[in-house]
Amino acid sequence: FISPDVCYAPVYVWVWNDICTREIIDVQISEMQDLGIRAFYILPEPKEFRPDSMPTNLTPDYLSAEYFELCAYAVKKGKSLGMNCWIYDEGGWPSGSACGRVLKDHPEYKQQILKTYERPFSAGDIYRKSTPNTLAAFLGNNEIIEEDYIFPEDTLVTEYVTEKEDCDYPDLLNKNATEYFIELTHEKYASAFKGLLGKIVTAVFTDEPK
Repeated sequence: FISPDVCYAPVYVWVWNDICTREIIDVQISEMQDLGIRAFYILPEPKEFRPDSMPTNLTPDYLSAEYFELCAYAVKKGKSLGMNCWIYDEGGWPSGSACGRVLKDHPEYKQQILKTYERPFSAGDIYRKSTPNTLAAFLGNNEIIEEDYIFPEDTLVTEYVTEKEDCDYPDLLNKNATEYFIELTHEKYASAFKGLLGKIVTAVFTDEPK
């Protein structure tokens, strides 16, 4: 209890949102040491993260070779001083878009939402989906119907339909979208941090993927 292992230490957020160099890393890690901080994770906030509400001047650019080189330097430096080092898998938050790069390269991966629509049918009508994106149709609260169902009486049907949302976030339930995010972030960290992941870098912080 007097001197617990570093694995029990609080993990502090180390925000990178300005010019970053080896010299600045050395100074800030030294400040952490002086304050008794024993663990950190690097949270990058790139220039394109929220330029209108919280502009930053992160240099070098997020996910560039120079950025990864400095991240690797920082975690090696921290570990040499007995610190626990994590990384963060997004430029800002929430995790999943690679700070907009997923949709920039693949706009077809845009997030979908589930909406409901009510449709009236008359006795004798035959049910047809209103759109190919209709996932299910219900009578009342629980009876599901399929196409070609013939209504025995006037009925109100609730359809559940997927639609592309007007947003800048990808559909993480789309395997291709998630794999591309991993390719842009986790795989690049793995390449740049050869021999570090799982040994020096002990965790990856994933922030509120939606």
